[in-house]
Amino acid sequence: MVANDLDVTLYTYGSVPNAPRGIKIEHAGAILPLAFMDRLALKHRAKERAFQPVANFSDFFRIALLKQDKGLWLDSDIFVFRPFTYDPADCFFAKEDW
Repeated sequence: MVANDLDVTLYTYGSVPNAPRGIKIEHAGAILPLAFMDRLALKHRAKERAFQPVANFSDFFRIALLKQDKGLWLDSDIFVFRPFTYDPADCFFAKEDW
């Protein structure tokens, strides 16, 4: 992403000492407080799905990121082959087939 001139920000709740050059590091708590995870864990504890709060938290984080106009979310397993621009007012949807 950086190699194709995208402005990349890594939001984290801890330190990332080995982040690649060109990546901006920001505290994720400014987007969504980590305490929100506790609320999700309480909701799913009875269902015994340990992964569920984390999966739900990442979805909420993405929504909060977009709501605060912080850019387009791209997962770390996405490859960008050429520079591109987009209109932040547009909606983007993707579907994964397993």
